[in-house]
Formats: sequence, structure tokens, C-alpha cells
Amino acid sequence: MNAHENNVSCFTYMDNYNLEKNINEKPNKFKCFLSGSWDGTIKLWDTNGKFLKIYKKAHNDYILVVQCLKNLEYPGFVSGGKDRIIKLWNLNEDQCIQKFDIKHDDSIWSLVQLRKFAVISGSADKTIQVWNAKNGKCLATLKGHQNSVRCIAVIDNVTIASAGNDHVIKIWNVEKQTCETTLIGHTKQVLCLIYEEIFENNNQVKLLISGSADKLIKIWDVSIGICRSTLEFHKDWINCLAFDKTKNILMSGSDDKTIKFWKI
Repeated sequence: MNAHENNVSCFTYMDNYNLEKNINEKPNKFKCFLSGSWDGTIKLWDTNGKFLKIYKKAHNDYILVVQCLKNLEYPGFVSGGKDRIIKLWNLNEDQCIQKFDIKHDDSIWSLVQLRKFAVISGSADKTIQVWNAKNGKCLATLKGHQNSVRCIAVIDNVTIASAGNDHVIKIWNVEKQTCETTLIGHTKQVLCLIYEEIFENNNQVKLLISGSADKLIKIWDVSIGICRSTLEFHKDWINCLAFDKTKNILMSGSDDKTIKFWKI
């Protein structure tokens, strides 16, 4: 389907969204997703591909990230992009409900939810910022990367991992505002990063999985800070990763036009 008038740059999935605005009507909750585009719009779709809603001129430039927020009193999400602005949205409203203070000096590449109203952003200005989404105020700035921060993964409610164009992965304690570990192994930009927990021999193993422009996927043991395996079969940049927890299956997408499935 033709979804946008320019490149579709990002998705976020939203579960149990209530489409009905009238509180007297029976709730009609269902699964849906949001798409963000270089055309500056955000669109809401159901999982059958039916168009539901559009936010026109959501940003003044390319939208690079949209992220669903869980456990709010309303169906909320945040968005960011090349205009350096982060916005908070309520899907039951027709406009942005909170515009964050402008603190980043360059494009916003990544947004994640740490806790209820705690949002983390990663930027091309080499910094990570911690936000109170309720009032749009910046709570802290984490510095340490030497180039753009492209991706962030949440490990627990005080710990995140970040990666980007400086080829390294950093693990941060957000409350202490300190980098605890730097993982070195990729030779080009790290473009995607996910955190997962699996069980091996009845033991819980904490994994970071990274995909890079060096055509490699690396699987890191967070507890001991080492790379436990490298997957080498893609022929071009690896742009996205997803994980099926029910089967311990990793999926990867690449500029080589393939999607690969890996048993972890």
C-alpha cells in the first residue's frame, strides 16, 4: 500500500488502543501501529493495513523515530526527527499535548521509555538525554559517545545501552549518569540494538544484540561484558533486529534485501 508521500522511516506497535472517543460507548480496543515518514506526517493504522488517522505536519522535517509509551492513563507516544524536537502525543487528541524543550543540537535518532514518564533520546549531536515526558523538561545529559547515537535499548529501570556511529556500545546507569561498560567489537556504525533475556540450563542470561554496517550481528553477554557469538552471513548493512521470545528466534533485516532467521 502507498502509506506516505516520502520514505517511511519508523514504526511503533501499540496494543489495546481504544478508538472510541465517547466514554459512554463500549470500548473498542484493538492492536494498531504508527508510522513516521520523511514527509513530516505520522499515521495510525490497524494491523490489517486500514488507515485510521493522520497527524499532518507533525514535525517540520524528516521524522526519524516514533515510540509507543506504555502504562499511561491514555494511549501515548513520542516522536522525534531532524528538526531536533521531541513531541508527546495522545492518540485520542488531534494535536501534540507536550513539546519538549529543545536541548539536542542535531537530529534525534532514537527514543525509548525507561519508566512511566521517563523517556530517553539519542541524537546525532553525540549525546543521550533523559526527559520527564509529562512536562518536557530535560533531567540529565549523558556524554561519552564520539559520534551520532543511533540506537538505545532498555536493560532495566535504571540501565540502558546505546550505540551509534562511533562503532561502540555503551552501558549506562541513568540514575548515576555514568557509563559502566564500553563494548568494543564492531568496525563500523552500529545501527540497531535490542536487549533480551533467555534461559540456558535453567539460568537467566542477559543479552544485547547489535547489528552493524560492518555486516555483522554480535550477541553480547551483558553480565560479563563479552561478545559470546558473531553472526556473519549478511552481505550489507544490518538495519533492524527483532526477537521471538517464545522460540528464541532472532530476525535481522539488511540492505542486502534479505531477512534472516537465527536460532539463539
